[in-house]
Amino acid sequence: KVCWGINMKLNENILSEPTEITKTKLPESVLYRLVYPICNVGKLNANNRIYEKDVWEKVLKDSEIQQQLKNRALLGQAEHPAETQGDLQLTSHIITEMWIDEKEGKVYQKMEVLDTPAGKIVESLLNAGCKIGVSTRAEGDLEDAEIEESDGSKKKVQKVIAETYKYVTTDFTCMPSTYDVTPQEIEKNVVETITS
Repeated sequence: KVCWGINMKLNENILSEPTEITKTKLPESVLYRLVYPICNVGKLNANNRIYEKDVWEKVLKDSEIQQQLKNRALLGQAEHPAETQGDLQLTSHIITEMWIDEKEGKVYQKMEVLDTPAGKIVESLLNAGCKIGVSTRAEGDLEDAEIEESDGSKKKVQKVIAETYKYVTTDFTCMPSTYDVTPQEIEKNVVETITS
């Protein structure tokens, strides 16, 4: 009787490789950190409205907005809801900073895309190379105005009245309210994957 013995050596390799190298590791549950221009100040925006600087100065002075920014509680969604009021279950991102760039004449925001169902949709679009836009959600009154076009013709527009403007948040959307709204800075969280 002959017995054949086979000796096998099992090699297991553990590879740890980041999907993307960034300068800083983002907080847990944050998929992306982005900087967006959300409004052109004093110029016609894609929604046929003009937001003068005093509109955004009022927003930045709003103690409630400042408190939300401080507490990481200024939340947005992956599309405007039907009502102005947001839904926590549909949250896709946190807005962490907001400022006016005087030189560029734009309002900017820094936002963090979250590891939520809605945030995963935004992540998938960004991963696919989609330069998705954003749009502000607010309430307030408008007044009719006219601006002169480059050919000398007059165009009817609407001006946002600063005193009545109540900024709520900024949402991701396929139809941005501002021209040329694409992320200016993109950081993706470092995710270590282990394969065996």
